[in-house]
This record gives sequence, structure tokens and C-alpha cells, in this order.
Amino acid sequence: MDLKFEGGRELERLLMDLPSTVAKASGRRVLKKAAAPIKAAAEQLAADDPATAANDLHRSIGISSRAAARGGKAGSNEVQQNVGVLTSIHDGRGPERQPYAAAMVNEFGSHKMAAHPFMRPAFETRAPEAWDIIVAQLRIDVAKTVARHQRRMARAGG
Repeated sequence: MDLKFEGGRELERLLMDLPSTVAKASGRRVLKKAAAPIKAAAEQLAADDPATAANDLHRSIGISSRAAARGGKAGSNEVQQNVGVLTSIHDGRGPERQPYAAAMVNEFGSHKMAAHPFMRPAFETRAPEAWDIIVAQLRIDVAKTVARHQRRMARAGG
């Protein structure tokens, strides 16, 4: 897969002039939009048992940035979004922890069951589309974020 991004240095300069929290929020917004096609493809590919309508595997797939906060370095400018099976889904009665285990068995298989991957194929088929969204939306979001930040600074200063 050949991916190309031009104009990154200008965007980086604009982002570096913003407070870190503002720049990270912009990155998270863009990455969440880019992750949506991968999530949709994974939901379509995930196993669906008509007998268990409430807690099917496809309902447990989500987009999260939580792992970056736990695993990231303090003061880091990295932004991550993860698409995958959430460790719990809520159906009104409390967390249901079974979808994660089912996802692992479906994705990788076990000694009793062949693998039925859904996350990896979803990523492989939709990664170019996600990249195109990142390239297009990053320019738009950074421009809006810079303008919004400048307005806030003008109001605060004047």
C-alpha cells in the first residue's frame, strides 16, 4: 500500500503554534472520522448470530482513544485512535464482558475453531479510504482549529 501526504510540514508548524491539548483534540477528531469506514467494515464482517440479537459481536466494535492515554508518554504529542472490540458493551443491565473473548476466538481461531477474521480484513480493505479522509480532513480541521484558537485569544486579550 503506497500512501502519500504532501503539505505536512506546514500543518505541523500550525499545530505546533497551538496549545498541546488543542492540537491533540484536532488530531483525535480527524482520526475518529478516518476510523469510521474501518469500523463499518469490521461490523459487516463480524460474526452475527440471529439467536442472540442483543450482544452480538458486531455491536461491540467501537472507536476509542483510551489506550493512547494509558500507554502514551507524559508530555507526548502523539494522538492515537483505536478501532476494535470494546472490552465491554452495555445493554442496560451492566457491562457484558463476553464479546471480547468471542472476538479473540473469531479473529484468531482456537484449537476447536478455525479463524474467522474480521478486524484485519476490515483494516486492509479500508485503510486507503481512511488515509484519504485523514489527508482531506486534517487540512480542514487544522484551519478551523487555528481560526477558533485565534478568536479565543483575541477575546481573552481584548
